[in-house]
Amino acid sequence: MDDPVIAALQLAIETKQKELVQLQAALRNRELETLNGPRKRRNRKKTGFQKGSVPFLVHEILKNTPAPLAASALAEELTKRGKKMESRFVAAGIARYIPAIFDRTAEGAYFLVK
Repeated sequence: MDDPVIAALQLAIETKQKELVQLQAALRNRELETLNGPRKRRNRKKTGFQKGSVPFLVHEILKNTPAPLAASALAEELTKRGKKMESRFVAAGIARYIPAIFDRTAEGAYFLVK
C-alpha cells in the first residue's frame, strides 16, 4: 500500500496541520493583544535632580562655592534659602550621590566631583 498519491496527500495534510497550529497561536496572541491593549512602554522621567530637592540645592550651593563645605555649613546655606535643614539630613540627602556627583574630604567637607 505504498501508493505515492496517498503519501503525497498525507505529507500535505501534516504540513497544513503544522501551519494551522501556527495560525491558531497567532490568532490567540492577537486576541489577547486587542483585549488588553497593546503593550505600554514606560516613559522615563528626565534625569537629574528634582528642582527644590536637597541634592539639587546642595549642588547649586557647591557649584557657586570655591572651597568644600561641611554639612553644617550646607545646612546653614539651605536655611538661608528657605529650606530648614539639619546637617545630618543634608548628609543623608546626598549620600547616594557621593561617589558620582559629590565627594568628601578627609575632614568631612563636601565638594563636587569634576
